[in-house]
Amino acid sequence: MPAVPPIGESTYLEPAKKHRPPLEDPSTGLRLGILLGTAVILFAIIAFRLWFLQVLSGDYYVSLANDNRVRTVVLEAPRGVIKDRDGEVLVENRAGLSVGVLPMDLRNEGDVLPKLAEILGIPYEEIAAKVNKAESRIPPRGDFGRRRLESAHGYISPKNTAWSSPASGCGSRTFVVTARTVCAHILGYVGEISETELNQERFRTLLPGAQVGKQGVEVTYDAFLRGTDGNRQVEVDATGRPKSVRDTVNPIPGNNLITTIDSQLQEAAERAVVEGIERAHADGFNDADAGVVVAMNPNTGEILAMTSYPDY
Repeated sequence: MPAVPPIGESTYLEPAKKHRPPLEDPSTGLRLGILLGTAVILFAIIAFRLWFLQVLSGDYYVSLANDNRVRTVVLEAPRGVIKDRDGEVLVENRAGLSVGVLPMDLRNEGDVLPKLAEILGIPYEEIAAKVNKAESRIPPRGDFGRRRLESAHGYISPKNTAWSSPASGCGSRTFVVTARTVCAHILGYVGEISETELNQERFRTLLPGAQVGKQGVEVTYDAFLRGTDGNRQVEVDATGRPKSVRDTVNPIPGNNLITTIDSQLQEAAERAVVEGIERAHADGFNDADAGVVVAMNPNTGEILAMTSYPDY
C-alpha cells in the first residue's frame, strides 16, 4: 500500500499533457510540404521531358524511326557507251550480280564475313577492312555468278545485312569489238573511287564505292560518261526484310561518246604489232618484246588507231 504524504506538506501535481492531432504538428506539415513540392517538381520534369520529346524533338525522332524502317538503295547510273567514228560500239555495260553489306546492322561478324569471303572468293582481310572503314554501308561490288550467290543464300539475307543486286562499273565494263581487248590503252578502264579522289572537287557529289574512270578516255571524259545515280526507298520490317517500295528516283544514264578511232584499222594495227613481234622472235631478235603503232590523219590530227603491246 503506497505511503500517504503527511498532512501539511505541500503536494505538486503535474498537469496532464495535451496530445495534438498529427495535422496540427508544425513539423508534420513541413514534411508534407516538402514531399508535395518534390512530387510536383518531379511531375513537372516528366511533363516537360514528354513535351520536349513529342513536340520540340518529334520530327527528329520520327526521322530516326523512318531511317530504321526505310532503306535507301542506290541505283547506279549506267555509264555511257563509247563508239568509234562509224558508230561501232567499243565499250558497253554488261549485266551482272554483286554483293553489298550494311556494317551498322551486321550480326555475327566473326561468322558471316569469313563465310562470305569463302563463298565469294574474296580475301577475308579485304572484306573486313572495308566493313571496319565504312561509316554506313559498303555498296554492292563484284560480279558473281548466280550459282555462287545462291550458295550464299543463308548469308546474303536481311538478318546478316548483305544483299545482291545488279552490278555496274568495273566488273561490267566490256570491250566488244573483237576477241582482243581493242583500244585498251586508249579507252582505259574504270575502278572504285579512292579516298584521295573523294576529296577532289570534281568528285564532290560521289559516295564511297562509286566507279570512276582511271585511265584513258574513261578518266578524261569521266564526268560526261558517268551519269547521275538514282535511289529507291524500300520499307523493311523489324528484321530488315523488304516489305514495299515507297519511292524511286530513276538514274540518269551517262552520255555516249563517239571517238575518232577506226575500229577496223585499230584491229589491224593491234594484229600487226603482235605479228611483227612474233616475226622478230623467229628471226632471232629475242629481246623484241614490245611495239607501238599510231595512225593519225595528218590533215586534222585525228587519231585513227593507236596500240601498244603488251596491253592490259
